[in-house]
Amino acid sequence: MQYLLRFFYFIFILSVLITLNASKGYCGSLTGPPPPDKEVLQKKENRKRINIWPFYYYDKKKDEGTTEMSFLGPFFTYKENSKTKESGFSPLYYKIEDKKSGTKTTDFIYPLGKSKIREGETDVRLSPLLSSKKRESERSFTLFPLYTGKTVKGEGYGGIFPLYGTIKERFGIDEGRFFLWPLYSTSTRENIKTTNFLWPIFSFSKSEGQEKFQIWPFYSRKKKEGYYNKKFVLWPLFFSEETGLNTDNPTKTKMFFPLYLSTESPQVTSKTFLWPIFSHTVNKAKGFENHSVFPIFSKTVATTEGSEREGFRIFPIFGHRKAEGYKKSFFLAPLYWSEVQEGIDYQETTKRWFFINKSETKLWTKQGKTKKELHFWPAFNYRKKRDDSSKLLFPYLFLFRDEGFERNFPFLILYRYEKDKEGLASWDLLWRFMSGEKSDRGSRFEISYLINYEKDSQDDTVDVSLLKGLVSYSNYSEKKYLSFFYLPFGLGWQGSGND
Repeated sequence: MQYLLRFFYFIFILSVLITLNASKGYCGSLTGPPPPDKEVLQKKENRKRINIWPFYYYDKKKDEGTTEMSFLGPFFTYKENSKTKESGFSPLYYKIEDKKSGTKTTDFIYPLGKSKIREGETDVRLSPLLSSKKRESERSFTLFPLYTGKTVKGEGYGGIFPLYGTIKERFGIDEGRFFLWPLYSTSTRENIKTTNFLWPIFSFSKSEGQEKFQIWPFYSRKKKEGYYNKKFVLWPLFFSEETGLNTDNPTKTKMFFPLYLSTESPQVTSKTFLWPIFSHTVNKAKGFENHSVFPIFSKTVATTEGSEREGFRIFPIFGHRKAEGYKKSFFLAPLYWSEVQEGIDYQETTKRWFFINKSETKLWTKQGKTKKELHFWPAFNYRKKRDDSSKLLFPYLFLFRDEGFERNFPFLILYRYEKDKEGLASWDLLWRFMSGEKSDRGSRFEISYLINYEKDSQDDTVDVSLLKGLVSYSNYSEKKYLSFFYLPFGLGWQGSGND
């Protein structure tokens, strides 16, 4: 315990010295006399960096208008640029503000809580209990089991679920009521009122040209004149449907579960025995015929000239399917499968391994632009955008790519690599314990407050320091400087080129 206390005492003293040294105003690792070239000095003063890992990190670029700060490694974060302002306390809270639109988005206890505030609108939710929405004159609020609201027309509603309540223009219905749900409820949609008793058992509605009557699972009939006619008896044993009556492809479906299922229309004829095992389908519109023994065997062949549809499957060993602008295949499912979609100026290729891992490439041929993503759980996630910017995160413990998890759980990511559209590449390991940058202008490498190396290729300058100034070396073309013990002066001499 004594050694641990001494270690933290040493870190504290070292942090104080580094902070005092950083306050001198010499950017980065420069602790010797400033170079006589004012232009070089001005460029360096445009950026100020302080790294006292793991307590504090500060990086400000005056010319770009960006600021980044973090406290206690990845747990407290602040970022600001010309477009956005971000702040977070992982994993409880993260806020993003769009300066142009004024939109403020906040994650709290992600993925359960989220709020979004913009001009005239406010949305807040904390799943599954709390929800609040405000849009101009429209309001809704839920703190389960209580809920209230007001429509655009100013009509109010509310209730205590499942005891009693009214609903207006919510949950996909125009108006509804319930009492001791599911004992009794009503709903109105498109001027059609449906009444339910012991939902879903008893249900009925009737209006001009449309009716519904249901005693589930014994009998049901739904009819809309000129659109559809649906019935079932002893669901799911017997049912019949007539749909699309208002189209040029009216369809009739009948089922005697599980022995027989048939579908008949001008475009498609399908019959299935011992559903879903044995089936045969003829699609006249798309020009193909399919035989299937679900889920093991399937074969699709083209039946019309010009049709590109074909397929063959022996599950789980091998399978492929092809249509116009589309290809899909698998091998030892779920070990591997791939999918290709093609358009006039577009191609998208997706490959997956064990459902979770994937490789995705989108290509815009005329523009010569590509977009890529490689997700290999739990090792890493890599993506490249159309503007050639890219990002690599390692490890990646989230099953699927989710920027919300990346923002709110940064302590689970040990290594980051990012490259912007201007070509500036940056990386950091263990939340900036080690970090670096590289561009056409120069490069930087840093191990916390232990070692710092900076090179500016355009100005022909090099700065190197140990322990943020315990030993410092600066090379400005033919002018060399060496200083010790954080002193503001040191040795200087002339040289030829960078040594």
